[in-house]
Amino acid sequence: MKRLIAVCLCAGILSACANPALTVLYRFKGGQDGGYPSSSLIMDKSGALYGTTSGYGASKHGTVFKLTPPATTGGEWIETMLYSFTGGNDGANPLAALIADKSGALFGTTYWGGGTDGNCSRSYGCGTVFELIPPTQGQAAWSEKVIYRFQGGEDGAHPTAGLVADAEGVLYGTTRDGGGGRCTPYTGNVRETGCGTIFELTPPAKGNAAWTETVLYRFKGSGDGAYPNGPLIIDQGGALYGTTSAGGVPWYCDCGTVFKLTPPEQGNAVWTKTLLYQFDGQSAGLFPHASLIMDESGALYGTTMTNETIRGGSVFKLTPPEKGQTAWTKTDLYLFKSSLVDSGDPIRPFAAIIADHSGALYGTGALMRTAQVKAGTKPALNNGAMFKLTPPRWGQPAWTETVLFSFAREGNNYVNTFSALIADKSGALYGTAQTGGILGACIYGDGCGTVFKLTGTGFTP
Repeated sequence: MKRLIAVCLCAGILSACANPALTVLYRFKGGQDGGYPSSSLIMDKSGALYGTTSGYGASKHGTVFKLTPPATTGGEWIETMLYSFTGGNDGANPLAALIADKSGALFGTTYWGGGTDGNCSRSYGCGTVFELIPPTQGQAAWSEKVIYRFQGGEDGAHPTAGLVADAEGVLYGTTRDGGGGRCTPYTGNVRETGCGTIFELTPPAKGNAAWTETVLYRFKGSGDGAYPNGPLIIDQGGALYGTTSAGGVPWYCDCGTVFKLTPPEQGNAVWTKTLLYQFDGQSAGLFPHASLIMDESGALYGTTMTNETIRGGSVFKLTPPEKGQTAWTKTDLYLFKSSLVDSGDPIRPFAAIIADHSGALYGTGALMRTAQVKAGTKPALNNGAMFKLTPPRWGQPAWTETVLFSFAREGNNYVNTFSALIADKSGALYGTAQTGGILGACIYGDGCGTVFKLTGTGFTP
């Protein structure tokens, strides 16, 4: 993210942008190809896309897939299933995005799987961290290696987020549950095994095969934080930043937090956690579920799912304290309109936002209110949408929101988006929809999900 200067207003005057156009690159069928992608994508140097589906595949426990771009413009993208989870020791139901190393190996998490443990509510395990290794010369199949199997106790359970790696190849992530103790935030969402953890996975030393898991922090619930859902980000000093969807202000809201975890100084082993902000239920925005992004000044940007009075969600900014101060300053850049009225706004931005070179922000809303069928009826709640937030122009105080694209509904075919967008070098945006695609397919007949491309948004790489 560079200077916050707008260069294109796609919905207003002085617009030089083309009308956004959506192309569906792939429609999941709910067979061996997988179904219900809920995570964002990653792209390699060739333009191929990689992602996960939370369901279906050969054993109906999710997949890792690759989408290869067509050789000629206008051709079909080719989907390749790289791995299909069995639901056993290898893992089950990946919910998060992948990361890749320099060799092309892929790393990710599964919410379930890893083996039987009495502390977890499903007989086949508490989740895993896995590595997918590309085939060697003369081979065709990728091989899966489980780096760590969560035990559901103090080590954590059920990772919903992806991973982040430092320059040494050390992996960092979160588990939504686990950590030990009874977690009882005010929201009433009780976990008997803990409020979640932040963990570190150190690569094996030479001559060793096992990665080492270390719990860096165990969340405590009210007054601290609980249930981290989004991936972490890491700064140049090795500090980690993230959100919890609950915890924080005790006995009133427990509406979530933004935190920083600072690595130990030399000679010390303990990481230091700092609460940067606690959502209090009084100001706009509650229950952050997504990752953060950071600009060059160290300011953080994120989303909240809902809101005490408006109940549509928000995009916020946290500005670091000035010299001599300790408190970060929260600013709501945009408040999404009420989910109870026909606002034309997306609601529930479940995923992280991304920023372009001009400082404009782009994101997705899981749902959107549509027009009322007749006077006096509640507008229908369906389908996701993509939005853009343009920074204020000179002399203007407010950011401008533009709905870039709203998914159409065909019959009962709902389209919900829960993933962040990514961009290529041309400014095209890519994402996944968890449902939609082929009407009548998968459990509820709403389709098994899609991978899409959005052009003409004004994104400046």
